Amino acid sequence: MSAATTELSPVAETPSGPAELPRDDALELKRLLVPDARVATIGAGCIGLEVAAAAAAKGRDVTVLEFQDRVMSRVTSEPVSRFFEQLHEQNGVRFVFGAAVTAVEGTDRAERIVTADGAVYPVDVVLAGIGVVPNQELAETAGLECQDGILVDGDGKTSDPHIYAAGDATRFTSNIDGASQRLECIQNAMAQAGRVAADKFSVVYVRDGRLAAVDTVAGLTDFRPAKKLIAQRARIDPFLAADSGTPLTDAVFAAS
Repeated sequence: MSAATTELSPVAETPSGPAELPRDDALELKRLLVPDARVATIGAGCIGLEVAAAAAAKGRDVTVLEFQDRVMSRVTSEPVSRFFEQLHEQNGVRFVFGAAVTAVEGTDRAERIVTADGAVYPVDVVLAGIGVVPNQELAETAGLECQDGILVDGDGKTSDPHIYAAGDATRFTSNIDGASQRLECIQNAMAQAGRVAADKFSVVYVRDGRLAAVDTVAGLTDFRPAKKLIAQRARIDPFLAADSGTPLTDAVFAAS
């Protein structure tokens, strides 16, 4: 079961259905990016910007409509937002901030987008990247507490102490500002899964004093640096590497 379903604005509809392409239909999107196609993405998050960049690289006319006042406002700081905004603009992407989409109109396909201020944007292709709705039905059936996401603590434990959850469908309290949040990104899902896993260990292989390979079971803290250390043919202390309490990076003598 997927963790979340693409969220749709209740007013952003085409005559034939939602104002978006199915999430598994990237090939269809590629087919629609014909020469002279006018492309619009609703939302300036990671997905919206990625599609905008790809379409602009093909020479298409691209407009990004974003309700907030900058790109990726949920996930990064203003300086980083402005950097990516300028980078996209340099490559031909046009941004409209403060744009509240009220309708996507057309006869047999999307032909124009209408915003709350009365502006109309002619389009041929529309992609909505405005977040996801958590698939929490199974959790609700199991009697777990949910509030726009499955409520979990810092260890992934739900309201039932015998059930854990991880990924886009979970809601937790930020350890930075105490805010309740859902975080829709693979890094968070992997970090949560690592905390949920009860058994974590790594098997380190050393050949001629150098790190040769690493097998991990939920050992993300070893897996990430291991790839770099193996490529560097790092010399490693096998006794420190065998200590489960010692990070793999601390067992390295030198890389050569």
